[in-house]
Amino acid sequence: MLNKALIGIVSALVFLIIQAIISSVNTKATYEFSINNNIAQKETLKLTLNDGHASMLISRNSNSQDFSHFDGLFLRFQNHYYLFGIDTS
Repeated sequence: MLNKALIGIVSALVFLIIQAIISSVNTKATYEFSINNNIAQKETLKLTLNDGHASMLISRNSNSQDFSHFDGLFLRFQNHYYLFGIDTS
């Protein structure tokens, strides 16, 4: 009896993960957000989602080289994105 319940739970989790992988592989999008502070600083976040690969660039003060870069993978559950990555700056 317990084995049948565990098989059902594991198969549901495997189905959800496969659905998330298929959805993330079919996603191609780029988002860019920016804000200007009162101190004449500009901060920009650029997120690129392409075939399961996520790339995020955070830049401060567009005149200098002050930025952070993240690379990794993402899973997509309908409108929810889960990013798995590392800082490569």
